This record gives sequence, structure tokens and C-alpha cells, in this order.
Amino acid sequence: MEMLRFRYRTLPLLLVALFMVGGFLGGWLILAGKSKEWIYLVLVLVILEIAFVILKDWKMGVYFVLLWLTFEDLPRKFLGNNLMVFFGKDLLMAWGYLSFFYWMKRTGQRMFRPPFGLALAVLVWYAVIQILNPNSPSLWYGLLGLRLYFYYLPLMFMGYAMMTSERDLLRFLQFHAGVAGVVAVLGLLQVLIGPHFLNPRVPPASLGLMYIMKQVPSTGAAFTRTTSVFVSDARFAWYLFIAMVLVLGGSAYVYLRKKKHAWLFYGSFILVVLALITNGVRNTLVFAGLTWLALAVLWPWGMGKGPNRHRVVRILQKIAVVAGLAFVGMFLLFPQKVGSYLAYYTATLSPWSPTSELWYRTWQYPVGNFLKAFRVFDWVFGEGLGTASLGVQYLATLFQVPTIGGVESGYGVLVVEMGLLGLILWISWSLSLLRSSWMVCKKLQNTPHFPLSVLIWAYLFILLIPKMYLGGIGSYQNYINNVYFWLLTGILFRLPAISKQGDE
Repeated sequence: MEMLRFRYRTLPLLLVALFMVGGFLGGWLILAGKSKEWIYLVLVLVILEIAFVILKDWKMGVYFVLLWLTFEDLPRKFLGNNLMVFFGKDLLMAWGYLSFFYWMKRTGQRMFRPPFGLALAVLVWYAVIQILNPNSPSLWYGLLGLRLYFYYLPLMFMGYAMMTSERDLLRFLQFHAGVAGVVAVLGLLQVLIGPHFLNPRVPPASLGLMYIMKQVPSTGAAFTRTTSVFVSDARFAWYLFIAMVLVLGGSAYVYLRKKKHAWLFYGSFILVVLALITNGVRNTLVFAGLTWLALAVLWPWGMGKGPNRHRVVRILQKIAVVAGLAFVGMFLLFPQKVGSYLAYYTATLSPWSPTSELWYRTWQYPVGNFLKAFRVFDWVFGEGLGTASLGVQYLATLFQVPTIGGVESGYGVLVVEMGLLGLILWISWSLSLLRSSWMVCKKLQNTPHFPLSVLIWAYLFILLIPKMYLGGIGSYQNYINNVYFWLLTGILFRLPAISKQGDE
């Protein structure tokens, strides 16, 4: 792909030197029977190469960091929670931030000023104060929480700055469509080959069970929640949802702009849909279906009464038919494997099913967990930032600090960590972001960028509202979701300027 071509004279020489050194050292390690050390060496070389790319061009570096984030879990499956692998992305992102802000200062570019900046700034400062909460068992929890909530926030400014033209936008969409297609194919192969494909037979103790075997309540048929290159089925599912957003938005964009390589988006979308259906995570599939239904209304509404309205309707119809035929074909070829997923969804989501969990999962479970935060914890001041966040078990093991526990409710975790005021500030910021981003969508009405903008807005909305209510804080704090959340926010607010360039 054109975007991945190295444009610098010194970079190929450095890569050759690094691989020569790595080859000699790696050969010695393999002969010595130390294959795990060889993998570590390769990872170090990859980090050094990406760091050099970031130094030369922070925009290109963003693409490499996204690749690292997508495939980072694959070596972790076999190596365990090695700190070099786990924090490698944070080191790369810190290097990227330095390169970006130096570029901004050197070129005199204006920094993006988000319209929701005041609400966000108040929330960030309150979170910083919560690091010193006297109820917190350790300062480490506050630092962990600050990283999980806001470490990737600068990506919003980077996403805004890297989209300077239609070409930049198309490049980003093509890149993601290609990567998403590969990840989806690996997930589908896992369905057909078995759960041990891309998974070690004995998972590392630090990661626990990486794939979950489920049974259909009515028939007892067993199936696996696929993980693809990720360590968990939920992380894979939400990556697929992000992929659906960008691939579907990209397909509408290239169709309306009459760009080339539309087949890349259509093919990737079909693979993503098939992987979503056979992933086994219900809430992601439900959100994907509801998003699709919303698009059937929002896309024609946003495109007015001109020819583009009929074109977006045609896109929805065409992709729905092709994806439906692909699923039917997969079902006919592998009826037992695919049928177990369909039976599971029907038995647990249908309101008329005796084994339905719909009412429990949409009301009793989330409400009960949210109210637990007020009954068990200090809901006035909170227990301190990070005390109920994602990954506290690793922190407790690493630094030998006590754990507090938490609740499986996103809004409940906010109460546990930052008290009632923290919950109010979070909701205020969320509503401010969603309102201002929806205004951007309205500005893009009757343009080829409107379908993409609505899908990005839908992702922001689902992550901040329904997922915080139905699930835990992990949906937001998960690094894949969080990185794309901030990056796509910046891209969304840049779309009106790109649209004006295309009309001139």
C-alpha cells in the first residue's frame, strides 16, 4: 500500500542494520534453545523501528502504532504478561506525542480546540485530584486510573491534525479496511479449525482463560467465543464493531465519491459481519444490529432528497444482500458450527424464550450493580481513582498493594472511584461531547462524509452511554476501544474542513 512505503533515505539502512544484528543474535539464541528470548528480541527490534518511523513522520507512526495495538495480544498469549510487551505501546505513544507536539511547534500549526474542552478539562483536573484521595490504598492506583482514562487523549489532537485532505482520509480508511479484513479472517478460521488456533494449549497463568466454551441452553450444543489475535473474546468483538464502523462508513464514502478500490471495503465488511456473528459475544452483535437499523433511517435523512439519498439506500441494500448471501453460504457449508451460534442467540436473547437473559442483562444486572456502589462504598468522595479500574489485579500483584474491588457497572465504577461528583462530571462531559459531535454530523448533511460521521458518532455514543450502563468500565478503558475513541473524535471534527476542500 502506498501509505506504508518508506520515503526516507536513512530508514532502509537502519532497518537492514537492525535485522542483521537481530539475525545474528536470534540465530545464536535459537541454537541455544532459547526461542522465547528470540521473540523478545524481535519485539525490541520492532519497537525500535517504529520509534524511528515516528521520529521521522509522526503521521506514519500512528499507523504503525495501530498495527502494534491490533496484534500486540498475539505474542502475549504465548509469552504471558511481559511488561515489555504490555507497556511497549505506551512507550511508543509517548514518543509519538513528543514527535507530534514538536512538529506542531516547528510548523506553527494551530492546535485543535474541542468545543467540549471545558467540560473535559474539569473532569481531568478532578481525576488528578482523586489520585490523592485519602481512601485510596496506594498512589499507584491513581496513576493507573489516570493512564486508563486519559493517556490516549492526545490522539484526539493527532487525529484532527493528520487529516488534512481527502487523500489522508481515504488512506486511513483503506488501511483499516485491510487490517480489519485480516483480523476477521483469522477469527473465522478459529471457528472452523478450533479454539487452539492462535491460542496456546496451556494459557499463561497471568492471562487466565483466553477463550470461553459456551453451551446452548436448549440443546446443550457447545461452541467457542472466538478471540482471533486478541487475548479475550470481548476485545475481539469490540474491535470488530470498530471495524464495522470504519469499513461501512468507508464503503459509503468511496461509493459517493466514486473512488477506486471499493471492493476492499465491501469484502472487508462481509468478513467483519461473518466474524461478528460467529464471535459469540451477544451485546456487540446487538449493538451492531441496532446501529444498522439506525442507519436505515439516518442515512437517507441526512442526504436530503437529491440523488445521493438513493445512492446511500442502494449501498445499504447491496451490502445487506451480499453479506446475507455470504452468511447463508457459510451456514450451508458448516451448518453445525454456525447453527450453534444462532441457537445460542435465539435461546438467550429472544423475549419469548424460557432461557432468555434479555430482561436480566438489560435491567436487573446493570441496575443492581450500579446501586451496589452506593450501598458498599464511599459514594460521596469515592475510594480513589483507579481502585476499581481495568487491570487492578496486576497492580496489586506487582506492587503488593491491597485491593478494594468494585462493581460491574461503568457508572457504578465512577461512583466507587470518584464519588457522586465524579459521576456528574463524567455525564456532563459525555453529553457535551455527544452534542457537539452531533452538530458536526449536521454540518455534513448532503455530503459524502455524512455516512461516516454518523457511524463515528454512533461509536462514541454507544461507548459512553449504553456500554457504561450495561457493562463495566472496561469497555471504555480497554486500550483498543480507548485509542480509537480519541482518534476518531479528532477525525470527526476534522471532516467539515475536508468536505469543504472536496467541494472547491
